[in-house]
Amino acid sequence: PSAQITVGELLVRWVEHRRRAWDARSPGQPDWTLSVIRKHFLPRVGDVPLGKLRPVDIDHLYTQWRNSGMAESSVRRLHNLLHSALGQAVRWDLIPTNPADRIERPQPAKSKRKAPTDDILRALIDAADPDHACYLRLAAVTGARRGQLVALRWSDLDLTAGSVLFTRAHARVKGG
Repeated sequence: PSAQITVGELLVRWVEHRRRAWDARSPGQPDWTLSVIRKHFLPRVGDVPLGKLRPVDIDHLYTQWRNSGMAESSVRRLHNLLHSALGQAVRWDLIPTNPADRIERPQPAKSKRKAPTDDILRALIDAADPDHACYLRLAAVTGARRGQLVALRWSDLDLTAGSVLFTRAHARVKGG
């Protein structure tokens, strides 16, 4: 194992290693991940030699994020990112073990999402133009995400059976 690489260098190399697979599945994912790395990891642990990163350093990083007001669910997402990159470093023989394996995974508080009441939903649909009202009805009935709804095609609808098949989604990515 080599400590010649920093945590920041590992994270950037890992994104580039994953870029083709991510772009095929979710265009924009690599660039979004790099922006997260630049914002949250590089300023705090980017210069730490990979071989010197310890679980206590990771726990301290998470504490700093929480103290700055970051939501626990965001800390968990960033943990997943770091854990995956460190796992790749183990596979590349850059470090013998993954230090993120030895800390508690952040657990976001369980919260139930609240759907709008029927009265509020009815008022929204009544106030919308006919096309937007159709979109709102479909969203309310299926629970689909915005990207799934705007990607629907007529071939995805079976009006006889009253069913919708969600097979694709649109995503906003850098440059479009």
